[in-house]
Amino acid sequence: MTDQIVLNVVKRGAVLPVTRDALLEAGVIEPTPAERAEMDRAAAEHQRREAARAAQLAVVLEQLAALGDPLARAVLDLHTRDTFGECQGCDFGGGEGEPPEWPCRTVETVAAHHGIDLALDVRGD
Repeated sequence: MTDQIVLNVVKRGAVLPVTRDALLEAGVIEPTPAERAEMDRAAAEHQRREAARAAQLAVVLEQLAALGDPLARAVLDLHTRDTFGECQGCDFGGGEGEPPEWPCRTVETVAAHHGIDLALDVRGD
């Protein structure tokens, strides 16, 4: 897709350039057949990557759940993954901070100690 300006919006003397990509994303204009094909290809690729990532994540979670070390179990039970893919056990500095993505450094350290490979693409795009 191109990033050329196709529309200038003028309001009280200010000119705001709007790109074709922004108009397409907002649904203001219809994509060309070539743009539609590219959008469909990108969506299919994203879906494929997400499915592969989910499968990898399931393997990692099974490996971590199988650990029998009581200390590792206690630490991993504190540093669980929430529905947003973030670590529930890390203190992230109050209301303005962002919690770290899971696996956090603590989970990575426990996994490495027990020989679990977290080099899988479990974090997302």
